[in-house]
Amino acid sequence: MLHSPIVLLLIFIISLGLLLKGADLLVDGSASIAKRFNVSPLIIGLTIVSLGTSLPEFVISLMAVISGSTGISVGNIIGSNIANIGLILGLSAMISPLSVQHTMLYYEMPFMVTSVIVYMIIANDMFIYGKPTLAIENYDGLLFLCLLLFFFYYLYDSIKKNHAVALEVELLEELPENAKGSILKYILFVILGIVMLFGGGRFFVFSSVHIARILGIPETFIGLTIVSIGTSLPELFTSVTASFKKEADIAVGNVVGSNIFNILFVFGIVSLVKTIDVDSDVYFVDSVFMVAFTLCFVLFATTSFRVSRKEGLILFVSYILYLVILILRNVY
Repeated sequence: MLHSPIVLLLIFIISLGLLLKGADLLVDGSASIAKRFNVSPLIIGLTIVSLGTSLPEFVISLMAVISGSTGISVGNIIGSNIANIGLILGLSAMISPLSVQHTMLYYEMPFMVTSVIVYMIIANDMFIYGKPTLAIENYDGLLFLCLLLFFFYYLYDSIKKNHAVALEVELLEELPENAKGSILKYILFVILGIVMLFGGGRFFVFSSVHIARILGIPETFIGLTIVSIGTSLPELFTSVTASFKKEADIAVGNVVGSNIFNILFVFGIVSLVKTIDVDSDVYFVDSVFMVAFTLCFVLFATTSFRVSRKEGLILFVSYILYLVILILRNVY
């Protein structure tokens, strides 16, 4: 019964909803508790809210690795980063040209590029150890987390000096407006959010694996497509809405922040639990696409400090072409 296609599809959709709502409850509850204890909104934004954007990716990747489905784990992260730029940023720029602040270009974007380059070096042992192994080991995860801590410090220092305006706006915009009411309510939000996150994540991975088996396609393909797009829905809604409202800071900051945290936070924590094996096709093809999309985004932002509608169309069409190549590579 559980393995019938219709039931699996229903489980997939419901568990995705649980994941997204659970992340929302956990962030709102945690942020409200922190505000009740007079924690600085800046600190809340930099920690709870910023990490919250990558919670669905984190939970799915963790559950996938624990259950032995590393293809979904890696595909989810790489696919999400590609979708964030090609799909989300592309659509947002097509709706309304996105101006990119000098501060975002000089302070946050270098970290986004650095995180991608570090991943490419770390995942291929040939660069460091001269071994033809593609994996993210436990000690690699520690390096990712050290870089994440440095990024927190760097961002905090930049914001205090009024530099990192764009990402600060995006982070503070997502804070709950008030924290009135019983603290017990917010504790329940946190508990319910955690239960929904991990329960949804468990069934999401379960349904994804079995859908892949029924269709006879690799788990990695599911991770790079359906799973990555599904977990990127919060970023999609946030950025597209911000674009309609002409709030480019939020649209751009949302993508940049998410791509940084996906690699440094998700890969960092998950690889501490278990070594993540990286499929050769994912590394030499999909990861290269991720690098290309990242550099293309930076190039567009650098040339005119904006992503125009035409450039947004280029990103979006490139993403569609990437999906076509992905389908041809894995299905036919």
